[in-house]
Amino acid sequence: MDKLEQALAALHDADREAGRRSRSDPIHAVARLAVCLGFVGVTVSFGKYDLPGTLGMALYPALAFIWEEVSLKRAFRRLRYLFGILLLVGVANPFFDRTPLFRLGTLQVTGGMLSMVTLFVKGTLCVLASYHLLVTAGMERICRGCAAVGCPPVMTNVFLLTYRYLILLIKETRKLLQAYALRARKARGVSFRAWGPFAGALLLRSVDRAQDVYAGMLLRGYAPERAFSGGMGEENRSAFRSALFIAGWFAVFLFMRFVPLFRITGRYILGIA
Repeated sequence: MDKLEQALAALHDADREAGRRSRSDPIHAVARLAVCLGFVGVTVSFGKYDLPGTLGMALYPALAFIWEEVSLKRAFRRLRYLFGILLLVGVANPFFDRTPLFRLGTLQVTGGMLSMVTLFVKGTLCVLASYHLLVTAGMERICRGCAAVGCPPVMTNVFLLTYRYLILLIKETRKLLQAYALRARKARGVSFRAWGPFAGALLLRSVDRAQDVYAGMLLRGYAPERAFSGGMGEENRSAFRSALFIAGWFAVFLFMRFVPLFRITGRYILGIA
């Protein structure tokens, strides 16, 4: 199985897992979305050098994954390429910020090194929180829940169709790669000179295929303005549990934001007063 097939399988597995969990989930999808957005907002609010504070926010993904029995190992396996991209985002920081901060043994830690690690930890925690939301609620439930609280239909449809068309894009990419491999059997990957035509062909094929799919949806009675009317599927969720879910996690987030839990724990372990 090649990497594109693995990506397709991961998307389908995530959808099936979300569908299986959503049938017995008592929490409203909007409550889960609000908690995820609140966690992301609090996590990114830490300073670029505040690594201990950022690490303290790892309590939410750890508890959420354990409590709802979401496989953390599978999450890291599926998201490993995203983590690589996050690592590359701050790789230039050590070259621009060379302010010495402290020594770690024989290593002189600079501001750029610390900010790079902090940025990576922030990104990792936000990606894990988003993955947890997608697996426990599912994109369709999230869109229906947003429609129930008054989000514009255009926004919810764009979110859902963009997510669905990822599968279409991956399939078209796989077809183009197979066609290129048949025409250039000795080539390893796509030649640099073919990158432009390859990207253009992928764009045209994806747009044509998406238009065909959307036309088929319209012929079957799909109406964007009524697709999520009423937030169907969320009527059986408990409003009290959802409100308690939001209030409880927001209280935990504020506590972790203003109380340096990770730093206090480290000092206690090391016996520092």
